[in-house]
Amino acid sequence: MRSRNFIPVRAIGALVLSALLALASCEKPEPFSMDRSSETITQTQYHHFTTSVSYDHVVLLYQAGFNSLSRYLEQNVEDLYSGYIPSSSRDVLLLLSHLPERAGRYSVRTSPVLLRIEPDFKGNVQVDTLVVYPETTVSSSSETVRQVLTYVRDRFPSDSYGLILCSHASGWLPEGYYADPDTYEFGNVWSVSPGPRSVDAAYPGAFTYVDLPAEGSFPAVRSFGQDRVLVGSRDLTYEIDMADLAAAIPMHLDYILFDACLMGCVEVAYQLKDVCDKVGFSPAEVLAEGFVYDKIPGHLLGQNDPDLQGVLNDFFEKYDKMDGSSRSATISLVDCTKLDRLASVCADLIGKYRTEIQTMDTDAVQRYFRHGRNYFYDLQDIFVKAGISSTEASSLESALSEVVLFKAATPKFIDSFQILSYSGLSMYLPAIAHDNPGRDYSFLNRYYRESVAWNAAVGLVR
Repeated sequence: MRSRNFIPVRAIGALVLSALLALASCEKPEPFSMDRSSETITQTQYHHFTTSVSYDHVVLLYQAGFNSLSRYLEQNVEDLYSGYIPSSSRDVLLLLSHLPERAGRYSVRTSPVLLRIEPDFKGNVQVDTLVVYPETTVSSSSETVRQVLTYVRDRFPSDSYGLILCSHASGWLPEGYYADPDTYEFGNVWSVSPGPRSVDAAYPGAFTYVDLPAEGSFPAVRSFGQDRVLVGSRDLTYEIDMADLAAAIPMHLDYILFDACLMGCVEVAYQLKDVCDKVGFSPAEVLAEGFVYDKIPGHLLGQNDPDLQGVLNDFFEKYDKMDGSSRSATISLVDCTKLDRLASVCADLIGKYRTEIQTMDTDAVQRYFRHGRNYFYDLQDIFVKAGISSTEASSLESALSEVVLFKAATPKFIDSFQILSYSGLSMYLPAIAHDNPGRDYSFLNRYYRESVAWNAAVGLVR
């Protein structure tokens, strides 16, 4: 029976290297044995095959789990193995997994692996090891995402691709900002100027890892894109910027589902609109056990149209049935092809109500954050609290109804905030700078102005 001790912010992990290298094609996997091979993998190892088949639908579960979520991600894969996996040879279920040797042992690098999961003729799960990547590979990097997805595209040609991303995450924020905003705003001993920086030339792109305070009996949560590694006495982390993630995707996707925290922002959806049709995600954090993995293949494979709402509704119902602080969930499904009208409506409202949006009482607006990370407010409620007219509110509601195909939320989240207004999308609120005069948001506002595609469309930060 699974524990109800959930942990915040999601992560992803790697399978046992020795077991993976020993796996023959079409052999039933042993779930996450912790025995490791002594062989060091320094070059990508491909188990080559050729195909002239065009597949109906290809789903990749991409676990960036070299972090505190590793034990939850292990359980997710075991759940996946235990569920129903459709047997159609024209559907493909793939898993990219990168876990530490065991939870908490981040100083020992392991090799990410790409696996194909399918049933044999008796219905037993079998695993084909397709690729073993070098131990130095960072799964939470845009280059690795590009490399893995390019392989998937080239080896499994299809008109229909889906991607599930599972890890820690922090929405549209720049890499590393969520954990340590003051370093970005004020600088530190490694740099006299604000902004992100690598802390060691031998680890380009890595930042100092800062853990948030422990929360005792509160459930744990998950967030996207974090590889964690110990270098001597230093704790480093790698993350992926959303613009870099979008640019790394080499083919058009039918959908992306984020089993990760705080990704349900209009900024994320808009950044991805040119590479995928639909996005499923949570505006608030996601409790660490995440999606209902034993049911996912049945929703996404073996049918003409993947049932994305079924995946997300299973997730919501799982947590909505919980007691106490574990009854915490937000989820929504967004049609990215309809975002331009919403952007047009929001741009007009922002132009008319700019002063109100910049100076409003942020405590009066529906929020989706904790720990004082006040970067995620309900999009619709921002404009309502800015005082838009009933006609303007109807226009906004109409645009949102085209974009948000499904949404659900529990009455509150981990006893930290109530959910009284829920549009299905969060948005940044520039009024935080006005409402928190002791804080500096100059770096964040510059990043939003210069790097966030949604801002280019609506002019929220000038």
